[in-house]
Amino acid sequence: MTPLTPTELAQGWKAWAEAKWQHELLDLACNKLGWTYFHPYRSYKSPTGFPDLVLCKRRVIFAELKTYAKASKPTASQIEWLDRLRDAGAEVYLWRPQHFEEIARILTDRSPSGPTGDLETRWT
Repeated sequence: MTPLTPTELAQGWKAWAEAKWQHELLDLACNKLGWTYFHPYRSYKSPTGFPDLVLCKRRVIFAELKTYAKASKPTASQIEWLDRLRDAGAEVYLWRPQHFEEIARILTDRSPSGPTGDLETRWT
């Protein structure tokens, strides 16, 4: 089967649950672009709010994933983590499926978008 392009993948993103969204993103990042990732599988024993993914290749990216739904917003503890990481100089994003093509560009780039690399101007 031929891999789907980012545009083809994005066509169905409105219905993606967060698990499906994460699966598609990791397929792109790890299987197609060679990134390594960390995802806290069961975070119930960890402090709340840590981003969903840490991606590493030639740089480190912290990404919080949210679905397309407007109700899918980061919690206060997630916002605190995103702000603290960004303030420490980390490359930090809040990613949604509708950002897929821009995410593909970011992951293909060799240089970071900057320490405040969020695609949304605010975390909400």
